[in-house]
Amino acid sequence: MSDVQPVLTQDGTILAPVKILDKWYFNGNEILLTFPECSYSEQIYSGLVFGAYFISLFALMFCFKAVYKFIQGLNVNGG
Repeated sequence: MSDVQPVLTQDGTILAPVKILDKWYFNGNEILLTFPECSYSEQIYSGLVFGAYFISLFALMFCFKAVYKFIQGLNVNGG
């Protein structure tokens, strides 16, 4: 909440969240901070999916490079 920029209204008042002890207040009202539940299994699954795509991309690049070198080798040997 400390990263929120204050707002200057038309009548000249500044609206900004204020921290008093361990609670945040905005315009005299307490702000209730709620965060979503973290699921470790979802994060692991997302990492596995991303990793699979990443490794597949590198495997595909390796195969194209191997085929390219094979074709270049045929031309050098007169094949």
